[in-house]
Amino acid sequence: MQLEKMTLSRLFEIYMDERTFLKNASPLSIKSNKICWLRFIKAMGQQRLENLNKAFLKEFVIKLRGLGLSETTCNITIRELNTFFKWLYENDHIDTHLRMQQLKTEKKIQKDFTDDEIKRFIDWKPKDFFEWRLYTLIITLIECGIRINEALTLKRSDVVFYRLRDKSQRQGQKRACSAIFARTAKAFMEVFKDAR
Repeated sequence: MQLEKMTLSRLFEIYMDERTFLKNASPLSIKSNKICWLRFIKAMGQQRLENLNKAFLKEFVIKLRGLGLSETTCNITIRELNTFFKWLYENDHIDTHLRMQQLKTEKKIQKDFTDDEIKRFIDWKPKDFFEWRLYTLIITLIECGIRINEALTLKRSDVVFYRLRDKSQRQGQKRACSAIFARTAKAFMEVFKDAR
């Protein structure tokens, strides 16, 4: 079979075989690749390799948006197909490395808790061990200003009550001390007492 007569679908099958059997790609990754390819076929139909160029890819992105897909879904499709086009270039099926630009997406800013919501949580009275553990975690985050991964990796030996400090480790750094307020210290003591 001559290379220029091959359909993009046939080349995509070869690409999928390589990813599956030579690159040991996960089943989820393969499934995602195939879903994105189906979107390509739905938008552009069966195409030959010689039709592939920058103008063709711009037309594809326009038609992809015309299918009513969100910007995020379009970007996932674009990323997945860009890996296929890179494979085509690296395996000498095309002369230039074709790449589609991702669409701009609206950045969503996460809403902060209101003062009232934080006060309600701080005033909450935990009843059992699990509620105390959750309360201790959130109070530690609020009052000490440490990151979630730092709070989750704290050990009992990291909490020093006589100085009311905790030792949290930032990535690639030595353990740093953060001040613990009386409310946080009480919560830690309650969790440690119940954990015995």
